Amino acid sequence: MHLGATRETGAWHPWGATLLAAAATILLFVLPGAGPCLEYDRALIGAGQWWRLLTSHWVHWSGDHLRWDLLAFAALAWYALRGSRLRALGTLATASVLIPAAIWVAHPDMIRYRGLSGLASALFVFVVVELLSEARTNGHRRTAILLWGMLGVFVAKVLYEVVTGDTIFVQSM
Repeated sequence: MHLGATRETGAWHPWGATLLAAAATILLFVLPGAGPCLEYDRALIGAGQWWRLLTSHWVHWSGDHLRWDLLAFAALAWYALRGSRLRALGTLATASVLIPAAIWVAHPDMIRYRGLSGLASALFVFVVVELLSEARTNGHRRTAILLWGMLGVFVAKVLYEVVTGDTIFVQSM
């Protein structure tokens, strides 16, 4: 039986996986010492602690950081997993690897990294692209224009954060 499956139907529900991810993230936040042991730490990764490349997504700097990331991640994961679970999970798996790899290559000055914001961002783009495909298939031009606008605002947000080194939704660490 899959996570979140019901006994009666065996149907998979996205809340199961979403709640498990949220619970694990909250547990890691309240577990003393988990953040420093699991965060992206460039020096320690260079010394062979490769797990940090994947675990860094699940630890956070503050309650505010956790709240924003978890709210966005949970809502987007639930929505994404309602549709094509394999594509949504593939997006998460790919982003889980590519985000720390991109930080390693493109931002050698970034010593530490924590948070679900990268995965939430990947899910946001995934959901918008899925909705764009649906709007295009159904001939909903206005919806498509709105969705393209949302992607444009997202790209502007990311560019602002990269250029300024500041974040929009949470206090920078």
